[in-house]
Amino acid sequence: SQILMKNSRMRPGFSSSWVIPDAPPNARLIKQYMVEDSTISLYLLPEGVEALYHVFPAEYAIPEAHMRLVELTRRELTTHYPHSMELSRPDRAREYVIKFGQKYMYRLAKKFRIPLGNTRHDELKNLGKLSNILAKFTAGMGIIETMLADHYIQDIYIDSPTSDNKIYVVLEGGIDTRLSGKCI
Repeated sequence: SQILMKNSRMRPGFSSSWVIPDAPPNARLIKQYMVEDSTISLYLLPEGVEALYHVFPAEYAIPEAHMRLVELTRRELTTHYPHSMELSRPDRAREYVIKFGQKYMYRLAKKFRIPLGNTRHDELKNLGKLSNILAKFTAGMGIIETMLADHYIQDIYIDSPTSDNKIYVVLEGGIDTRLSGKCI
């Protein structure tokens, strides 16, 4: 049971990144802070010299119905390619996905009776949030974007295949004296 808990992972359908939701039971929390809406936790691990850099993406905590809506919209997006638009520029691709997401998410929410909010203001706010999530995980780099926005990170090392290899980050020296250099 403890091995299963230690290795449990989660991933919404719209993302290709698996996340371990909790730190190992013997890890000691050193620092916790927010990057965008995601929680970053830094832990010391007793069995090694490396610390643990733990990201819990805010997108993984949205209501299940909204996760489903983002995934349904992602599937719809794969069937629509804008022939009249140049998507080689990341900013244009992201802009296209956000606009597409807002348009189709609203239709899909009505079709599948997925509530977006109690007022029109709440609906528009949630459509914007969910469309940005769609763009982050399709036209963007997903969770890596959160890591790139963390001002404590100096370097990120990613070896493929990422499903089989750990991602390493190097943190700024002044974050905490108990953390040395590279983190898993």
